[in-house]
Amino acid sequence: MDAPLAAAIAHCPGLRLLRQPFYSTLCGFILSSNNNIPRITGLMQKLGSLASADGFPTPQEVLAAGEDGLRRMGMGYRARYIYGSARLMAEGFDWQALRNTDYETAKKALMAFPGVGGKVADCVLLFALGQGQAFPVDVWMERALKGWYGLSGSPEALRRQAAGRFGDAAGLAQNFLFHYARTGPELRASLAHGASV
Repeated sequence: MDAPLAAAIAHCPGLRLLRQPFYSTLCGFILSSNNNIPRITGLMQKLGSLASADGFPTPQEVLAAGEDGLRRMGMGYRARYIYGSARLMAEGFDWQALRNTDYETAKKALMAFPGVGGKVADCVLLFALGQGQAFPVDVWMERALKGWYGLSGSPEALRRQAAGRFGDAAGLAQNFLFHYARTGPELRASLAHGASV
């Protein structure tokens, strides 16, 4: 185990990957693009208000609100993505099959949803479908991979390099590194100064 990952595991010993419900995870990560946590939380609560029972609304309930209704909830351009994703789900998208599909095929299938690019697809693959080799790369991970591991390239190139380095445990490693990059003060300082751990 390398030094940054060992430090991250020591910093967050209780961290676990949760298997979250597919549809709410998909919507949550669509809403997360270019957004902050308080705003994402608020939008998810508004989306949750569409449910006729406790829990998250069904795709049909989201469709009933309409794209304009979602826009009035403050979702902006993301309303089109949430509405389009609800339509795909209501048409019978077989998300459960993605659990047993190879990573690349599953990722390509998820990117058919409107507003879902590589990073969002990786998040859904990791947190809802248990695809352990998914390694989402956002700004924090880009800094960590470049600063701590000396990697370079586009987010997709970084993802491939990290997946090669960590293998089937890439998603778990990402979870520890991401959390540590955001909460470990000495590690954040090293990223700010371009140093390695």
